[in-house]
Amino acid sequence: MRKIKNIITPENVFIDFELAGLGSRFLAFLIDFMIQCFSIFLIIIMIFSSGFSMYQGEEIDSYITALGIVVVFVIYNGYFIFFEMLMNGQSPGKRLLNLMVIKETGEAITFFDSALRNIIRVIDFLPSFYLAGSLIMVFNKNYKRIGDMAANTIVVKKLKNEKPLTAKDILAGFSMEIKSNGTNIYPVNEYEFNVLKEFMERKEQLGEKKSLFTFYLNRYFHSKFNMEIKGKNPYEFFNEILFMNKDRGK
Repeated sequence: MRKIKNIITPENVFIDFELAGLGSRFLAFLIDFMIQCFSIFLIIIMIFSSGFSMYQGEEIDSYITALGIVVVFVIYNGYFIFFEMLMNGQSPGKRLLNLMVIKETGEAITFFDSALRNIIRVIDFLPSFYLAGSLIMVFNKNYKRIGDMAANTIVVKKLKNEKPLTAKDILAGFSMEIKSNGTNIYPVNEYEFNVLKEFMERKEQLGEKKSLFTFYLNRYFHSKFNMEIKGKNPYEFFNEILFMNKDRGK
């Protein structure tokens, strides 16, 4: 079942992202994990082929063990941080499955975001936390693991050249254009009345785009009337506008 995340960007663009499901995220991780294992294997081969195996003793064994631990830690955590910075929120596994990591605001992740979510990844795979971490992802509405919660990030399916909708796009969907004249008049003109009336009549048929239309119409009329957007129910606000201008509908 597809799960849509509605995001309003700092540029006031409303974008619908499809959240990455548990199956696709696991498969992407499996691909990345195989690449990591192969990389670690190659480095170990290089270490032993460089002549370390010729030396004996507890000191050199401890050195090799410590070096191995550092290599595994750096590759396990640095792999995701490196590629998510290089490939704009994607790792090789995520790119193959068309997934990407973004902030909950819709913005690209920063180095700090990537580092935080991936260093905490270690907790997800500790024996005592593995089951809890898995359950958190299953029951979280945005499929977040612990690292995502800490970094305030989500994993989504990458948009394929989709143009984000703007206010003009939305109002064009009603086959008419609304332009604000910037004055503080409460009555609406005929076009505004018809757009709002049509929206209220059809809003339950709009599906996932209902919230998108609501957001822009609410912002438009608050701007028109020089009002601050507060916690008032937008549909009550729309009904008040229609009621006060009901003569236009006759």
